[in-house]
Amino acid sequence: MIECRGIGEWNRFCTWNGGSPPIRVGDQLYIYIRGAARRHGPYEGPDNTKAPIDIGLATLRVDGFASLGASFDGGEFITTQWEIDGGQLVLNAKSDYGEIRVELLDDEEQPLAGYSLEDCVPVTADGTDLPVQWKDHSDLSGALGQTVRLRFQLKNARLYSYRRAATD
Repeated sequence: MIECRGIGEWNRFCTWNGGSPPIRVGDQLYIYIRGAARRHGPYEGPDNTKAPIDIGLATLRVDGFASLGASFDGGEFITTQWEIDGGQLVLNAKSDYGEIRVELLDDEEQPLAGYSLEDCVPVTADGTDLPVQWKDHSDLSGALGQTVRLRFQLKNARLYSYRRAATD
């Protein structure tokens, strides 16, 4: 949310989209916004300005429109089915003061050997391309061709998105 500001500020009374889609710059989205220092309709008061509408810039991390998060008490969720076609699991997350663990589950929601929560090396960073690794697996090749669900376990962390990245 972009809040309106105080007396004399360029966006005192309202803000709205600048009319263009977000622009990706590195790991951020640039979103141009417009703001007004005047009310929509007639009013009484000394809050006139010579620049009734201005342009501002809001920034947001890539995929930062929504997230799933958990406090120190922790939380978890299980995804829908996903067919493993190789590559590496990569997270867009903020867990620099907490951790995220991931396990691969079979059709009966049992962990695949080598891909359990206990095998997962905790992700403890803030970034948009954080690789998930397990003690004996640096990628998903050990589960190639299998249909799995992912169980995410978060403690004091926020997950924005996950994806499969190609490995070299």
